[in-house]
Order: sequence, then structure tokens, then C-alpha cells
Amino acid sequence: MYIKGLSKDALDFNPNFTDIDVVYEIMLRHRGFPLTSKIEKLSNIGERTYIFADAIVVCLEEKVTEKIVDGIAAIEPKPIKVIFRDSAFDDDISLKLNTMNRLDAQLKKHNQGKEQSYRVEFI
Repeated sequence: MYIKGLSKDALDFNPNFTDIDVVYEIMLRHRGFPLTSKIEKLSNIGERTYIFADAIVVCLEEKVTEKIVDGIAAIEPKPIKVIFRDSAFDDDISLKLNTMNRLDAQLKKHNQGKEQSYRVEFI
């Protein structure tokens, strides 16, 4: 549930935080990844999608589309974790489930049917 007139960013993140600030906060929570890890903006996937240490994708897009999911699935090397912002799904559980199923199917397709271990989180 959202307060009318407030942006998703105002509700999801601290005021004045940039996307990079959010990525660094997530990086801090993942012990084992130094703050000097490379952060790359994945502009070919979305304007607010990042990867750090070539291992963890952080998708801060306000809406998650099939194009975004397909782009994440095509990343090489495969990420070990994908983090989506929960509000991108507008409390729509079926949209979340469909996104998870599509991500899984696309990852298998890009891995020639082989299973790959990865995790998905929502912030």
C-alpha cells in the first residue's frame, strides 16, 4: 500500500539517497565483498540496474519488465544473486511468481538447460 502523491523512491529509500548509495548499502550487508568491488551500471538492461563484483545484480527499477528479466538472465558470468525492489511488483504476488519463473526459464535457456544455483531477494 502506498501513500498517494509520494514516489516509490520516497517510500523505499532514505531521502537524498542515490542508486549508488543503495548499492553500497547492499554491498555492506554482503560480507565478503569489499567496498572496492567494481560496480557497473547495466544500462542495456535498465536505467537503474547494477551489478557489483560481477556477482550480485541490484535492480532498482520501479517496474520490472520481461526485457529486464531477460537481460539479467543473459548476464555472463551468471550472477549468484539478483535483488529486486519489492515495490516494483505493486503487491502483485502473481507478477512476482511470473517474474521468478521467467528468470528461472531464461537462466536455464542461457545455460543450455543446466541448473545453476542463484538466489533472489526483494528489498
